[in-house]
Amino acid sequence: MGRYYLDTSFLIAFLLVDHESHNLAVATLKDLKSALENQLIISSLVIDEVWYILWEHSEEAKRSKSFSSFTAIFREVINKLILDDNILFIDDNNTIRAISLALYASENFNLRPRDSFHYAYARMWEAQIVTFDSRLANTDLEKFELVLK
Repeated sequence: MGRYYLDTSFLIAFLLVDHESHNLAVATLKDLKSALENQLIISSLVIDEVWYILWEHSEEAKRSKSFSSFTAIFREVINKLILDDNILFIDDNNTIRAISLALYASENFNLRPRDSFHYAYARMWEAQIVTFDSRLANTDLEKFELVLK
């Protein structure tokens, strides 16, 4: 069984059809899900970032700046992910360890706080990182190679 931590940059590319890496993200997710024993991991931090970035790209943000009306749309996206048996949603269940690993990542790889916590979650769950973010790709995390076939 492989474990794969899906980073914000990867999910954004997957969800936004006009994103430059959309086709690669779609193909990658299909490959990862084809092996039923694979476990795909998404943290609450990723959901927070995806929620905000999708809102920024939405017509609702341009029109009314309303989070509440966009949230109804976002709920549909999240519900589809929740119903996917390959995806495990995590929250930091060991805050002290997560903080310690995040501090390590920031000091050793010059990561910003949010990226440091993505690093920590991937490390804690012993998961390969699936990302388009060059900062996270340049750490000691095991990376899943993104290749369009």
